[in-house]
Amino acid sequence: VWFLHQEVCDMWISVDVLCCTASILHLVAIAMDRYWAVTSIDYIRRRSARRILLMIVVVWIVALFISIPPLFGWRDPNNNADLTGKCIISQDKGYTIFSTVGAFYLPMLVMMIIYTRIYQVARSRIRKDKFQQIKAKLRTEETSLGTTPKSEYTMITDCNGCSTPDLNPEKKKRRAPFKSYGCSPRPERKKNRNTKVPGDTNGLNSPTIQKLRQLQVDPDLYTNGCSDDASFVLPETECTNGNRVCTIENAPYSKSREKLELKRERKAARTLAIITGAFLICWLPFFIIAVIGPFVNPESIPDFARSFVLWLGYFNSLLNPIIYTIFSPEFRSAFQKILFGKYRRGHR
Repeated sequence: VWFLHQEVCDMWISVDVLCCTASILHLVAIAMDRYWAVTSIDYIRRRSARRILLMIVVVWIVALFISIPPLFGWRDPNNNADLTGKCIISQDKGYTIFSTVGAFYLPMLVMMIIYTRIYQVARSRIRKDKFQQIKAKLRTEETSLGTTPKSEYTMITDCNGCSTPDLNPEKKKRRAPFKSYGCSPRPERKKNRNTKVPGDTNGLNSPTIQKLRQLQVDPDLYTNGCSDDASFVLPETECTNGNRVCTIENAPYSKSREKLELKRERKAARTLAIITGAFLICWLPFFIIAVIGPFVNPESIPDFARSFVLWLGYFNSLLNPIIYTIFSPEFRSAFQKILFGKYRRGHR
């Protein structure tokens, strides 16, 4: 029962809507910040306190824009706290649609899109890291002209300015899985031979002569999910001013790495599912009742149900610090600074 005047009720409802909307929009801002951090290499460097402050100000301005219209008369005149003894949010149909879409449904859609995209990028990056692990572990060593070891497969990485030749896999073939570059030849091998590579000149306009040496790959080596034949041509470059030679070492890719990457993918999916799941569970019931309330008989929705879903939405504000500190080291560090100051951090 509301014992105060309608004006006080309007102010109370506006502040309530303001804080709830700001809470939801801050979750959107956090999602956007995470998305930019994942997709932009230099975002962390460019992210400043001023930029974050601007995002916070924008959040509160949008929340204020959604919450104050009832103070200026955009409300149902039949719901007067002085007459009914109840202080409830404006039941005007137009304002209900405006406020629920702006405060929840649109932010929810944006969050779902952003977190889906974050998961896709994270999954792609995890798999990319997998292939980086599969790639060759290059050991670079300085050698003088004519001293390239003949017992190892080599690849030129630098020649005083001349362009770096790449490993060229035979087209339409698949790279075999390795922790590091190259394969140890075995007695029975399949061969693919390339005979010509155009010459190049280095930065000193001196000729660069490239010799081709064939890397022979035994198909039997591919026991971890790859059975295609493969052949790589490794250019061996001679320069008058010395060169950098990378040796290529052989090591089969371990299936334990695949399990680790799968575990990382599942952890990323679980984290995003918990964040979005808690948000939807806490706020969706309230906004379902809020959007249908003006279109049905008020008596059809019990006061207990209204109060329960409202407090369930409030509960999300309690859960958010717990969820984000558990799954985000940055948030955990920030909360430690806020609660315990720099002293605790320096004496851990």
